[in-house]
Amino acid sequence: MALRVKLLLDFLIAGKRVALSADYRSGEANSSYVFSGQTAGLNLPLRNILDDLLKKTSVGSISLVPEELIPDLYLEDIYVSYDTGKGELNFIALTTVNQQEIQFVFNYKSAVGSNNSRYAFGIQSGYFSLSSLPMVGNQVAGMGLDKLGFLYASESMDAFAIPRLSAPSANGIAIPRNIAPDPFTKCVKAGFNLLGHFCLPVLDRPLNLGETTEDQSPESSSSNTNETSGSTTTTPASLAPSEKWFELNKKAGPLLIKALGLSYQNGELALLVSGDVNLGGLTVSLIGLGAGFHLSSLLAGKVEMPSVRLAGLGMSVKKPPMEISGGFLKEKTPDGKLSFSGAAMIKAQDFTLSALGGYSTVNGDPSLFVFALHEGALGGPAFFAVEGLAAGFGYNRRVIIPEVEEVANFPFVRMAMAPAGVSRNPVDILPSLSQHITPSLGDYWFALGVKFNSFKLVDSFALMIASLGKKPDFRLDILGVSKLTFPVQQKGKKKSSSIIAEVRMAYKGTFIPSEGFLGIEARLSEGSYVLSKDCVLSGGFAFFSWFEGSAHEGDFVQSMGGYHPDFKKPAHYPDVPRLAFNWNVNKNVVIKGEMYFAMTPSMCMAGGRLEASYKKGSISAWFIVSADFLISWEPYFYDARFHVNVGARYKQSFAFFDLVITVDVGADVHISGPEMKGTAAIDIGICTIDVSFGASSSPLRSFINWEAFQTSFLPKEKDICKVLINNGLIPTGSSDQEARWIINPKDFVLSTGSVIPLQKGDIPNGKIKVDPNQSIAAQYDEYEHISTFGIEPIGLTRDEIASSCQTITIYKEGGNEGLINNNDQFLFQPITQNFPKALWQEAGPTPGNPDLTKSKGTIENILAGFRISPAKPPSPGTTKVIDQDIMKVDMSANDNHFKILPPTESNYRDNGELTDISTTIYHPAKDRAALLAAFSFEEEELDLFEINEDCFLKTPLIIEDQP
Repeated sequence: MALRVKLLLDFLIAGKRVALSADYRSGEANSSYVFSGQTAGLNLPLRNILDDLLKKTSVGSISLVPEELIPDLYLEDIYVSYDTGKGELNFIALTTVNQQEIQFVFNYKSAVGSNNSRYAFGIQSGYFSLSSLPMVGNQVAGMGLDKLGFLYASESMDAFAIPRLSAPSANGIAIPRNIAPDPFTKCVKAGFNLLGHFCLPVLDRPLNLGETTEDQSPESSSSNTNETSGSTTTTPASLAPSEKWFELNKKAGPLLIKALGLSYQNGELALLVSGDVNLGGLTVSLIGLGAGFHLSSLLAGKVEMPSVRLAGLGMSVKKPPMEISGGFLKEKTPDGKLSFSGAAMIKAQDFTLSALGGYSTVNGDPSLFVFALHEGALGGPAFFAVEGLAAGFGYNRRVIIPEVEEVANFPFVRMAMAPAGVSRNPVDILPSLSQHITPSLGDYWFALGVKFNSFKLVDSFALMIASLGKKPDFRLDILGVSKLTFPVQQKGKKKSSSIIAEVRMAYKGTFIPSEGFLGIEARLSEGSYVLSKDCVLSGGFAFFSWFEGSAHEGDFVQSMGGYHPDFKKPAHYPDVPRLAFNWNVNKNVVIKGEMYFAMTPSMCMAGGRLEASYKKGSISAWFIVSADFLISWEPYFYDARFHVNVGARYKQSFAFFDLVITVDVGADVHISGPEMKGTAAIDIGICTIDVSFGASSSPLRSFINWEAFQTSFLPKEKDICKVLINNGLIPTGSSDQEARWIINPKDFVLSTGSVIPLQKGDIPNGKIKVDPNQSIAAQYDEYEHISTFGIEPIGLTRDEIASSCQTITIYKEGGNEGLINNNDQFLFQPITQNFPKALWQEAGPTPGNPDLTKSKGTIENILAGFRISPAKPPSPGTTKVIDQDIMKVDMSANDNHFKILPPTESNYRDNGELTDISTTIYHPAKDRAALLAAFSFEEEELDLFEINEDCFLKTPLIIEDQP
């Protein structure tokens, strides 16, 4: 006889008891039980319930939840279930406000055998109609915000679902079959999530409007714990300001509603409208018109009188060929300060001038930016015909560089070349500026851009942004878009239907020296096609390289179209979509194709797939062919897989069954080597035939010798070791590469390097400083670095390498003694870097079959050289002391000097001297030759024309002694 026992359990919540029960049947090997129960007619404050649940599960307390997420709400009906085996608690509470059902859920699952646990809790309210918006309410009737709520998740979740519950019991509690509403199953990130459904006429779109400002979990946020009372003092988390827009483009009379948006900031949820009012030739743009509601009231099901807001206005006058427009926007920064931005555009027949700008303050300091674009034919060669120039700068502003997929929508790029169907008018760009250009004290940027055309086939815009600031201290980004159209279309004319190719591409380059990173990415954008608009193109390219300053120093990857299907991509490698086309030839025929190629330090990979299918009525047929290759470097090893499949299907439905007839033939071939070995599997539908061929044993890589390794992987012998001047080099202007270096001994730093990893350094009589913070350098001749590396292609381990040593000796000229070791005058500090594992990892005792699905990466902290600097910096030079008395001027009178007296009336009497002068030397031309001969001069040697009044320093004085 089977015995049935009901197990009872009381669950205490906010001072109320909920009776839980579980069934036990004898003879069943149950190691766990599911207790469940429900009650109705309660009136428990949400605040008390949430606080109690957080404490019972040791998660935290109510103080960790943002205040705006705790509505003044009283819950009536409660359902609780607890699974003892899984350690999972489900708590659901319901109430009804204004005929809208509001749900509260709490899910907790302890991790078996560990201290980690997963938990989530949140609130979902009912439907809120947009018809309450001012001015435009009638135009957006039938649109609204549904299932508004928040969810806290301890970790990111692809789906948050509480198990289906049993039917309502006799007490009439209306517990839904699946309490997990749709917003709780999408967009869920770790932390607090503000969720909802934006209900548009043709779309019910889920959204995650906000999330926590930091990665802050309730238990990790506890900062101070009072051990006596057990109370916890915490800093509440907060939701970061956020704003999202949805395009609508609905017209009603003179009103055009371009987009609807939602924004959240400081506990207020705002429903926004962006649109235009057309008044003849004048268009007025309404930017950010909407209404703000307290979030806590909406979560409680209460709709209060909204606060009407208008973020900005735009105006435009269009009278061909002239168009003038401008706009102004006022916003609040995350810290509550006002931010102002503006836009203007003047468009004429031959040119267009556009500008964007913004101003705000950060901690009392001004924060501003300006960006301007001039469009008009500026000339240039056919391959680079310049059609516009752009420039801008930001002061106390940071540019948030977009992902490559969003480059086309970046405001500065969009203003020059917007995606299809997107406005280029800077007034329409204003609302999105704050998402890309943010106030940030101590950050600065400069931008230069050029818009150009190549052979009238490709239109491009490239923008270079140099950012200087706190972190990183310098970065250089290049953003751009290009559009190819073939054949060439005449500007100003309607697009021809004869276009056979239109390709749109966005690209992005990033260089961050301090982080040791260089990255280049490109993506084919939406709207790319070839042959037909139904033959859609997609895919991407990426090249990433990491150097000194990065944890992945020495690693690189280049990919077009992604990676091998079995390749385990490292986390720091970029995601690259397949280069692919998808051609719907007609309603019956579809052709698809894709390809990829990638290269890493240890391998390369390539492959592709072609697929064609036909479907009409009950008949369908297909053809698939694919190939995938993986190739390892020396020692050479490869792995290739091929697949072919051809099939057809006929399906006919009858009253009680479906008749399906399928004919399917395929083959798979797998080849690896050397020595080449392979298998082929032929599938003929009713059976599969396996065939092996090639070498009888599994292919193993063979090791190579040193000569082959040196030829394949190492540079010329003279380039294996390098000496570089890092600091202190004085330019001489000489182009001679062999000329001697002239250095400043005060700042002098040089470094040695090696492309071969080093085991040790031999520095006779040197001072080696291992720790940069070491105050006194140890003086010894040899330094051995503790690291593990080998030569994997040759099959050598560390212990099998005889020696890998760099010897450094610095000599000085000693006259008759020749060269003298001068190492003791310098300080030697080891330099370590990463080396690729494909070449320098330790090899096993025998060649093995490598795992080609993994990138080998790099070996870290390997000795590569030494940094050399003076052990004792030279003392500054001094000037010889000069007695200042020597430099003094003696102003006292000296009676031995000639005295110059002022002129006085002369007592001179002419006794014929003046007559003699006037008749002899007064007329110099008369007896010049005789006079010059008397002084041994030739007449032609004296040039009187070069003598002028400047030859006299002073006016001659007549000096006469007084009687």
